[in-house]
Amino acid sequence: MKFNQIYYLPKGYKIRKLPNEYDVKEPYNANSARYKYKDNIFSIEGKTKDLKYKIEPSEFDYFKKNALERQKHKKRASNIIFEKKQWS
Repeated sequence: MKFNQIYYLPKGYKIRKLPNEYDVKEPYNANSARYKYKDNIFSIEGKTKDLKYKIEPSEFDYFKKNALERQKHKKRASNIIFEKKQWS
């Protein structure tokens, strides 16, 4: 699945810091996300692909560790700070 989300910010606002790009390929799936900001347009482009649907009991700890890392990235990416530009 590919996705592209576009957000138009009001003039006079900016993003304090863009999230880091995300690119992970593991035995279960592959995920990537790219963040861009230009001329008050914030966009997120990404892909996700499921590679394996069954998790064996012996793989559960590995799967859980990677799922927690993915969750951390999603939390960081969802906490984007917008701020009003200061004019001189």
